[in-house]
Amino acid sequence: EALEHAGVPPLGLEGSDAGVFVGVGSDDYGRRLLEDLPNIEAWTGVGSSPCAVANRVSHVLDLRGPSLSVDTA
Repeated sequence: EALEHAGVPPLGLEGSDAGVFVGVGSDDYGRRLLEDLPNIEAWTGVGSSPCAVANRVSHVLDLRGPSLSVDTA
């Protein structure tokens, strides 16, 4: 939504060297994933870790630049 509000079409950045820099102060998503014990997989811990937020965004948008999550607790 941040890109859309800035007038930048998210898919227009696909494959570019755009970077993602994110402040993370909570791990609510990870806690919700871990509540569903029967569906926990090998990648659940890493995929829900706050340190991987910027990487997940980069992956979804196919961005090739740097990605960095900063703990803002």
